[in-house]
Amino acid sequence: PGSAGSDAHTPYEIGNAYVEMPEFNGRDDFLRCLEKGKVFGHRTNPLVHFNSVWTRVKSNLK
Repeated sequence: PGSAGSDAHTPYEIGNAYVEMPEFNGRDDFLRCLEKGKVFGHRTNPLVHFNSVWTRVKSNLK
């Protein structure tokens, strides 16, 4: 099985990666359905990454 996740640092980045899978009931059914799931997503615009780095740099300068 696999899954999708993100390391969102801004609201714009939330939801860029996700899994669509059938409905499930319980742990074992979840794992079975996860194997059938399809992963969707896209990379974030490089400017968003720059913004995250710049924010970190500014906070380290204080």
